[in-house]
Amino acid sequence: MDGWVVSGQSDLVLADQKLIDYKFTSVYTVREGLKFDWEAQMNLLAWLAEAHAQPIKEANIICIFRDWSVLEARRDPTYPQRQVKVLPVPLWGWEKAEAFCRERVRIHAMAQSGNGTLPECTAEERWEKSPKWAVMKKGRKRALRLYDTEKEAIAHAMSEKGCHVEHRPGESVRCQSYCNAAPYCDQWKRLRGTPDAQEQAEDGGGFEFQAPPPTKVVMQTEQVVSSEDVLVPAGPRQDEFPVEPDVASPGSKLVAKPVVPGEPVPMPAQAATGPKAIVPAPPAELVGRDAPIEVDEEPPPPMPEVTEIPT
Repeated sequence: MDGWVVSGQSDLVLADQKLIDYKFTSVYTVREGLKFDWEAQMNLLAWLAEAHAQPIKEANIICIFRDWSVLEARRDPTYPQRQVKVLPVPLWGWEKAEAFCRERVRIHAMAQSGNGTLPECTAEERWEKSPKWAVMKKGRKRALRLYDTEKEAIAHAMSEKGCHVEHRPGESVRCQSYCNAAPYCDQWKRLRGTPDAQEQAEDGGGFEFQAPPPTKVVMQTEQVVSSEDVLVPAGPRQDEFPVEPDVASPGSKLVAKPVVPGEPVPMPAQAATGPKAIVPAPPAELVGRDAPIEVDEEPPPPMPEVTEIPT
């Protein structure tokens, strides 16, 4: 096609004109149904088969889930109920498949022309996540709800006490985590705002992607009187987890000493500063328990000697 050779490898073509492709994947991948990449792949394979006198009337993708959970299937009815799921693929027809293939060949030819012009990926190809506005509540780490617009998030936050709004920018998931060409891509550099991404990859021996921190939007409403009302305190409060102060002085050592019956148990030295250690009085029923006990020293009578064993 246009001077290029297009080839494909099918997993299985049945005699009844069915095209089968097996994919070991995760449940998360098919949560929204058939991926467009898979649909395009199957239709190009069907187009190639028909170009070689092998008509295709039906195409299916058999997904085998690596992370399938029987407990999750019992709990959630929307979760795949089996570890294997068959996804039917709609066939485009000869004209649409050929036009799609010709467009992909044109893009590859332009990328290798050497003029420095690369086609930019679409939002769908970059697996772009749209920006969100999260309604956060004091003391919670997870958002109460995510909104597509800032206006809706602010309206929700103003209706509850102690809430604020965080802006979570959109992400190009494929560029950020799954594209090996991202360090050399001008589009990704522009999206990330780092024009020296390629130099960082070459000098540092690798390229690290980090998501931008969320932007906090503090609303001045009647519920929020200062910035402290929207910040979660670091660590537990003293009124929630009271801790007894240490009575040992800094740098002191506690030496283990065996307890001798009849002698009082030694207490550690009191610190020069800090509260005094209060030793509770023993209960009344235990008073005098360490007093010596009178024992009869008279020995027991001797056991009789056995001279013969009874039958």
